Amino acid sequence: MAKSFPNTGATVIDSAADLPTASAALEGILMFQKDTNELKICDGSTWKSVIDTDTPPGLVHINTTVLNASSGTNIPNCFSSTYDVYKIHLNGTAGSVNGSNIYFQLSAGGTTSSTGYYYQRLYVQGTTVGGTRTSNNTYAEIGFTSTGVDVGGAITFDLFNPYLAKYTSFIDSMAYIESAPQASIDLHSGAHYVTTSYDGIKILPASGTLTTTVSIYGYRNS
Repeated sequence: MAKSFPNTGATVIDSAADLPTASAALEGILMFQKDTNELKICDGSTWKSVIDTDTPPGLVHINTTVLNASSGTNIPNCFSSTYDVYKIHLNGTAGSVNGSNIYFQLSAGGTTSSTGYYYQRLYVQGTTVGGTRTSNNTYAEIGFTSTGVDVGGAITFDLFNPYLAKYTSFIDSMAYIESAPQASIDLHSGAHYVTTSYDGIKILPASGTLTTTVSIYGYRNS
């Protein structure tokens, strides 16, 4: 049975059987379906779920920052006790120096940590496969910049437990097209071997200026 609540603009229904047939006349109408705890809206032809309180989205957007600095950009207050695992996405890797490595450092209260980063790189460039290992570095490597000789692809990585006072680990991937052209891929994984709680991250190029947008998302714990 449908119940109207004029002050909220929504109508509460018991189940999908109570949904009226979607039509242009109902476009923009909100319905809250009790059996699935969904808020639905009519787009003029179908009913679409806007919010599902039983199974909310697994990724929650926290922050988007524009990077355009040779010294790097610190993004504070993006990690908290709300999430243990984060998705960080760089939308392209344009740089003033082609092939300049891109790094990250963890930060607490605006102060970056510059010790204890361990990571492994595995890459495939055309038919060439290789890898490198770096121990106790001042930052962790996640990819490199491009000036257009190569088509810099996006970098995406998962960061585990940065806010917890324990070791922070990460795994990332970067896909790009070389000028040949040929598809190539770079992978990194590693850890920050320091048991400190961090609330921020700094993204920086080894040289030149990195110009891109970085978005940070939190994985829901439940």
